[in-house]
Amino acid sequence: MKFKILSICILLFTSGLLAQSATIELHVEDHEVDELLIAYYFGDKQYIIGDEGKNEVVKLDTNGNGKLTREDMKPGVYLVVFPPNNSYVEFVFEGKDLELHIKGLQLLDHPGNSVSNRLKIQSTAFQDQRRELEQAKPADLDERLDELSTEYYDFLEVSRKEHPGNMFLNILKSAEQVEIPEGLDKTRQFYYYRDHYFDNMDMSAPWMLRTPIFSNKINYYFENVTAKAPDSIIASVDRVISLVEPNEELYQYVLVDRLNTYAKSKVMGMDKVYYHIAMNYYAKGKAPWTDEEQLLKIVNNAKPMKGSFLGDKVADFKAASASGDEVSLYSIDSEFTILFMMDPYCGHCKVVSEDIIKLKDKLPANSKLLGVVFNTTMEEMKKIKEERNYFWTCIVPSDEGQNELRRAFNLRSFPIIYLLDSEKKIIAKQLTIEQMLEIINNK
Repeated sequence: MKFKILSICILLFTSGLLAQSATIELHVEDHEVDELLIAYYFGDKQYIIGDEGKNEVVKLDTNGNGKLTREDMKPGVYLVVFPPNNSYVEFVFEGKDLELHIKGLQLLDHPGNSVSNRLKIQSTAFQDQRRELEQAKPADLDERLDELSTEYYDFLEVSRKEHPGNMFLNILKSAEQVEIPEGLDKTRQFYYYRDHYFDNMDMSAPWMLRTPIFSNKINYYFENVTAKAPDSIIASVDRVISLVEPNEELYQYVLVDRLNTYAKSKVMGMDKVYYHIAMNYYAKGKAPWTDEEQLLKIVNNAKPMKGSFLGDKVADFKAASASGDEVSLYSIDSEFTILFMMDPYCGHCKVVSEDIIKLKDKLPANSKLLGVVFNTTMEEMKKIKEERNYFWTCIVPSDEGQNELRRAFNLRSFPIIYLLDSEKKIIAKQLTIEQMLEIINNK
């Protein structure tokens, strides 16, 4: 197996909680290498152990024996990585001295291996048998798979009785899906699944973040279990944070991960989720690891977003139009209002304006288009409107009015298009004119 997604860099370990001095003794057979690396999972990534930007190399003697002693290793799923092709073998590290016997790319079921790693070997053997059956496709495939599943669950049941609290068995438990009671309709099945999604995960476990399970289940929860509406995502964020809060390391990881996820998101409406995390956690001192400069940046980035979220009713404003009349937003009597905020000297604004002109005949009768023009004078706007054949109403707010609109709509660049309903609530924003028309036509 090749370790294709390995990040060849160093991750500084967070707080020293639960980290203690431990030695890993390695006994490697059937490998023409004299050195190897040790890596570990951390969230959705993997990192090689090392110090000060350098990977720590484990030297093997002529018999394939070597050792690694460190004081900063925490429990989790680790990997023995074989350069130069980065093939690897996974193993379980429980925070104490460990002996590993490896042949080729497999852990050996050797008396010297820990209980967790011997159980891992036996569990993997069941997976291999299943894979072989599915590839061979015998006539009685379903029957044999059922028999194998029964045998596997019997193995787990016996193992859990013999080794209560075993780390590897707890890792497997965390990966298991919740069992849904019989007799529920599909809607109730989903709600039960959603409400009990994390039942099998021990969020207090010190090893949870150092397995491939945690980030996979968290990401699946947000992508597939949570509705895509901002308020639903906010509720899920709060739920997950409350679950992991007792585990300082998980709490920090989740909070940083979710903030970054919604800060980078290109999905419309996710600014509300970012705002919620920034103002309810970071601004309230619930992210103590954040330095003052970064904290100020996060909070100041979030504050202007308020008032321009999907569903918010925008405040009325008015300004003189190119025709000489004063036009207010609320005076526009239409089922839909398209607000086109632009700078006439901006290249992209010109391109979008040309797109709107091309789509003139496709503008629905129940919509009105209002251009709000920044960074120019009324006289210049009149010339531009005529030269470029702008067919829509264009208003030029005063300098003070422009500043107020920048704050109200969190304008940081141009052009920006907002779609409002009849009550002037935001339906959509930061989409193309084609996308706006599609939304109107589907209403």
